[in-house]
Amino acid sequence: MFIKIKIWVHYNRGNDMEQKKTELTSNTFKNMLVSDYYLNAIEQISENTNQKDETELKVFVNAVCNNETKEEFNGTFDEFINRMIENNEMQKVEKIIHLIGKIGAKFPQFSEKTINALIHIIDEHMEPEICKPAIQEMGKIGHVRENTCNKIIDEINKVTHEVTDHDVTIEAIHALYEIGLAWKKKKKIFFPLLDILKRGDKEEKLEAIRAIRTQLEGYWEKPIQSLKDLVLYDDDFEVRRVAAMSLGEVGAYTSFSVREAVFELTNNIANQIQRLKISLEKNHINNFHIKCRLHDSKAILKILYHYIRIYKYGYID
Repeated sequence: MFIKIKIWVHYNRGNDMEQKKTELTSNTFKNMLVSDYYLNAIEQISENTNQKDETELKVFVNAVCNNETKEEFNGTFDEFINRMIENNEMQKVEKIIHLIGKIGAKFPQFSEKTINALIHIIDEHMEPEICKPAIQEMGKIGHVRENTCNKIIDEINKVTHEVTDHDVTIEAIHALYEIGLAWKKKKKIFFPLLDILKRGDKEEKLEAIRAIRTQLEGYWEKPIQSLKDLVLYDDDFEVRRVAAMSLGEVGAYTSFSVREAVFELTNNIANQIQRLKISLEKNHINNFHIKCRLHDSKAILKILYHYIRIYKYGYID
């Protein structure tokens, strides 16, 4: 009799545990369906321009910014995001980030709030897979909403100092490029870009030069000097070449100060070539790196002379 009772108790306990597990799975599935339905509804609303529906967008964006508790999130927004990250549902996370960016770019009245929402997401999750899509959406908003640019640049400056992931850095440069391309007097983009020039790899430096050019006018000395330093001292020929061409082309259509920088740089490169020739004469063995550097510097000098001819004669011979 005792054995039968013991088996019956264990059997019932097992049933209870299985039932609780089933109920938990069922609740999780229901919550997931509610959340998916809610996000799809918000996305549909963002496609329209009905003023009555804009209240729902405002509620959604505020919930993200202020980490509010919502039934559709089954808790706070941060808890909602954390569950998706724990379940490796990164596509859903990216969908939410894209949705926020879409609202910010399309609805001017929500642009500041959506940037705050994206900043909140980044600050809570500094992982590259979160930072990259969030910064991408920031760039899209900044390209069409000038009032958001300063906040975006500040956040990018912070992220690029804390997250050194290559893809995040490239996305940050692209966002700054979008801002620099769209608006005048956004010299603030120089601060994160100049920092990337100092520590970045080849691709990051090339992209940073491209972004710097959008705001380069010649009256602020630091970016000019940074580009000159790249031309003179960087190890990679492609980086040197693009930096030299950027200075040369900007000098062709902006202030005289940039042209002065190109003239000075030309003299510096000529002196560098002389020093390399002397070094080559003194080192007859193991001098391959000197020969390569000399060859590259001569090519750079030709590029600079090319632009000087344009400055003097206004055409290319």
